[in-house]
Amino acid sequence: MTPGGNTTPLEGAVSAVNLFVQQKMLFKPKDEVGVVLFGTEETDNPLQDHGYENISVLRDIGTPDLDLLRDVEAIGPSKESGDFIDALIVGMDMLINHPNKAKKPINRIYLVTNAAGEVNKDELKVVLQQFKKLETALFVFGVDFDRLTEEEEDLLENGGQLSVKQKMRPNKSKQKLENEMLLYKMAVDVGGRVLPVKDAVETMSLFRSRAVMPTSLFSGYFEISPHLKVKVKSHTKCRTAAFPTMKKISRVAQEAAEPGTTTVSMERSYHPINELEKELEKDDLEKGYKYGKSLIPFSNIDVDVLKYTADRCLVLVGMTSEELVPRHHYMANTEAVVADAADPQAGVAISALVRAMKETKSVAIVRYAKRKDSVQLGVLTPQVKDDQEFFYYHKLPFAEDIRQYQFPPLDPTRAKQSAVPSPEQVQAAENLINALDLSVAGEDEYGDTTEVLKPKHTYNPVLQHFYQTVQARALKPGAPVPKLDPRIEAYVNPDEALLAKAKVELDAFEAAFPLQRVEAQEKTQRRYWSDAVATTGDISLDSYVQDSAAKKRKVGEEGETISVAAIVAGGTSDVGPIHPVKDFEAMLARRDVDLVDKAVEQMQERISQLVADSIRDQLYAKAVDCLKALRSGCVQEEEADAFNAFLRKLRASHEGKRRDAFWQLVVEAGVTLIHDEECEDSPVPKAEALEFLTAPSQEAEDEPMEEAGTDEVDDLFDMVE
Repeated sequence: MTPGGNTTPLEGAVSAVNLFVQQKMLFKPKDEVGVVLFGTEETDNPLQDHGYENISVLRDIGTPDLDLLRDVEAIGPSKESGDFIDALIVGMDMLINHPNKAKKPINRIYLVTNAAGEVNKDELKVVLQQFKKLETALFVFGVDFDRLTEEEEDLLENGGQLSVKQKMRPNKSKQKLENEMLLYKMAVDVGGRVLPVKDAVETMSLFRSRAVMPTSLFSGYFEISPHLKVKVKSHTKCRTAAFPTMKKISRVAQEAAEPGTTTVSMERSYHPINELEKELEKDDLEKGYKYGKSLIPFSNIDVDVLKYTADRCLVLVGMTSEELVPRHHYMANTEAVVADAADPQAGVAISALVRAMKETKSVAIVRYAKRKDSVQLGVLTPQVKDDQEFFYYHKLPFAEDIRQYQFPPLDPTRAKQSAVPSPEQVQAAENLINALDLSVAGEDEYGDTTEVLKPKHTYNPVLQHFYQTVQARALKPGAPVPKLDPRIEAYVNPDEALLAKAKVELDAFEAAFPLQRVEAQEKTQRRYWSDAVATTGDISLDSYVQDSAAKKRKVGEEGETISVAAIVAGGTSDVGPIHPVKDFEAMLARRDVDLVDKAVEQMQERISQLVADSIRDQLYAKAVDCLKALRSGCVQEEEADAFNAFLRKLRASHEGKRRDAFWQLVVEAGVTLIHDEECEDSPVPKAEALEFLTAPSQEAEDEPMEEAGTDEVDDLFDMVE
């Protein structure tokens, strides 16, 4: 490091090579890499007998590994000067003599240099010819290189040559500037590029997704009618990047005196809940559907019969206006459907169809099965980009997939007067939106406005942090988890510069929408179901009828009618003490308002209350029934985390304690954690869920549930007996 805290030229060069090797190891592990050092005090290369001195081969061409990373980190300074043209010749010789198994290898040479030393240009013409003969591109990471202007880049691309006088700098020698201009020219001639090493380091510090071959998801015919079919292919355009899978390894095997394989294999066994010592074969198991309190068995044959069978296809159902398919109905991943390149007529047909749909603002509804027995209803939207015509495919939801939430209207003619913004408030909001516009928030190196946070330049912070940690642990096992790169952390935090620029608009918006602090109301005293039973006035039908506003609404106004769905849904909005299971299920079934979170929270409170108020085991069975209903509802509504946390808390509060009898009933009923095969959002594997009830208890960090007054009641009954 220099006294000012900046990296030295050598450190910048080593950092660039280090990051390059790491990128290869993480995302292109099958690529082969060789490293040649020039300007070394010793000479060690295949051409050293031909006068190529002060050049050493650090690593011959091969698969990169941790040893190569360590060798790169150990590179130190040298007093000798190096000729980068001689180094390129040595590298080219290594490529020529390396046995390459690939049919069409992609050869690239990356040169990291400050270009400050003298070079021998006698063989330059031969070097360029050899680059073109082997179809090898040259990429230069220049240390202390000047960035070219747009005019200079255009001049080089059009065959021109830069003058050293144009680039003369007081802090650079004429030799260095001549070498820089030479490298810019060479890179353009052989299809490469020159980057300042600082830009290269910043670029390679960001971990990209693994490059994959563009394999087709579907290759077949787009059936417009039984007599008209067009050959097409579909490719993935956009999908969620999966978190890297990690294999389980045995710590015991690692720490053994003679460690063997560290791979962990899993073995599963099945046992009846009431006969844990008896082992069942997998073929003896059947699936069951819970119908009421009964389980309806379904054999594998029944499951296969119920499956919808269909061959792979892409069939047009019909056309509709693009306005009738809202964007928020797009589901799952995006695919690009293109004409088969091997069929020229298919390209003409798709081009005509795409342009006609574009002009009429239409989209195509299709039946799509990219795999057998996996049928989707989807939409094809026409796309015309860079003289290419194709479709984007999006999966569409069925009625069961759509959540019908009701929100207050925003239309000023229908909304409450208190919810209608004033013209001043609307203007303040518009000014704020314009001030925080990301499409013009950035600035490029030429001073032009640019868009920031483009998805293709914005990396997932979770994945980035993971790869940073892998790098740190690979070189130094046991190293602490590094902090997230500040450039990545900036993605998830507001841009301070942008907020400062929009301070006037932010203050105006805050003044237009004054906020008032609302004091929290005191919680009402908890009431128990026994009190409600004793007081008949507490049992009413208010929760089963429409509210007073709904009673006054006249049927027929603005086309409103009473639907069967509204009648079936009822109006249950609380889990009562009399029929908690029915109330809970009714709340989940409501579609006029989302009560899922409220229902889950109230059911948890009801279960805790039943256990706490039970005299001995009087209410345990009812509490277990409520727990079963809660689990079923959480599976249905994908609330696995809420249920699993509550069940763990129940176990910590009651197992081996005064209410242990209740927990034993839970174990006998087989009410265990929700696992990932029941609910995709659950982080609990199925094996862990099956072992939860029998595995030793782990004390939860949460405080045990309160059981106010239960000790005194039980002690009183002990005295009476």
